[in-house]
Amino acid sequence: MTRRSPRPPRSRTAAPGQERGERERRHVQRDQSARREHRGGRPGERGTHTDPGQLADLGIRVGPVEHGKEHEGDWIPSDRVTAFLTAQGVPATVGPFRANSAATFGDGDTTRELEVVYTTPTGDELRLTVQKTGGGRLQFPPKRDKHPAADELHTLADGRPLHLAHLSALYGACDAFWQHPDGYELRLLGSAGTGMGRDPVLTLAAALDTELRLAGHAEVLG
Repeated sequence: MTRRSPRPPRSRTAAPGQERGERERRHVQRDQSARREHRGGRPGERGTHTDPGQLADLGIRVGPVEHGKEHEGDWIPSDRVTAFLTAQGVPATVGPFRANSAATFGDGDTTRELEVVYTTPTGDELRLTVQKTGGGRLQFPPKRDKHPAADELHTLADGRPLHLAHLSALYGACDAFWQHPDGYELRLLGSAGTGMGRDPVLTLAAALDTELRLAGHAEVLG
């Protein structure tokens, strides 16, 4: 009786597309876990503020902020957020996102940054930081820190550059920098998740930019 040679074991190595998808899922899980652990100031109270480039410690930064330094922040009472942002020329809604908290950060009596957190009912989050050009810790153009994100350069409708970094083009997290012609610099951080990849965040950043009315309104930034 002739014996057949045993079949070689099947390789368990994932295809490149599967490996990429698994990495992206891990990035999403890491972001969701970090967001659960994140503790921020409550609206209407003074709180501490670490890097403006951290959205619940995403681990993605393209801007040269000084890590570890805390700034005192004044949080706007939740029932005044919409009126406050409207007065500053900042939209209270961006696509499906609605502002649920806002704060000003600075040194002593000098306000250097305005921060707004936008959320959706499903838990997606955008964090916007606004400062006068050269007036805060954000620098433009941004310098990349050591992280696994991809860097891209895009343009807004009028040709202004928008710098974008992302951990996953499909799922985020995304980190966008650009300048507004009224003399301000902005940073928009997006959480990771379905529908929070590169293209959706670029669309949100462009929509936000067209709604800004900072000149003559952003009094908290001087």
